[in-house]
Amino acid sequence: MGYQSKEKLKEILKEYGFNRVGVITKEDYVYEGRGRKPKDTSRKQLKFTPEDELSEFYCSQKGVYITVDDNDQKDFYIGSAMNGWLERFKQYKAGLWNESAGSTNVDSANRIWGIKKLFVYYRIPESHVLDTGERIDMTQSFENFLINKYEPHYNTATKR
Repeated sequence: MGYQSKEKLKEILKEYGFNRVGVITKEDYVYEGRGRKPKDTSRKQLKFTPEDELSEFYCSQKGVYITVDDNDQKDFYIGSAMNGWLERFKQYKAGLWNESAGSTNVDSANRIWGIKKLFVYYRIPESHVLDTGERIDMTQSFENFLINKYEPHYNTATKR
């Protein structure tokens, strides 16, 4: 595959019907539940802003997401969100200031923190019905297929 990651990204978005659902930004502090200021405002904070109400609903469903650098769109990360993107993002936020949140979450949080703005694309993969009538969710299979086919920089840079 002799083409740039930006071209790979365009192909994935077009070919597989990913939709832009929002943007992640760094914040001085993010208001916690019921509009309260956090206890420690010096903590690093990330904020996800959905594009619209439909995007917010979409992000609560299980699916595959792509986070994309705002700078040159050469770097992108593909992941699956079995409990929806909003839950996945909560884990990333916890990874910013909690080393025990899991190495993937900590690594992803630090990567996201190092970027000014990150765009999020999302797709809910189909499920597959076997001959027996059993329904199989294709979320992680679809994620692995995309990673293997397009080999994004961030996914191959970590132990997967």
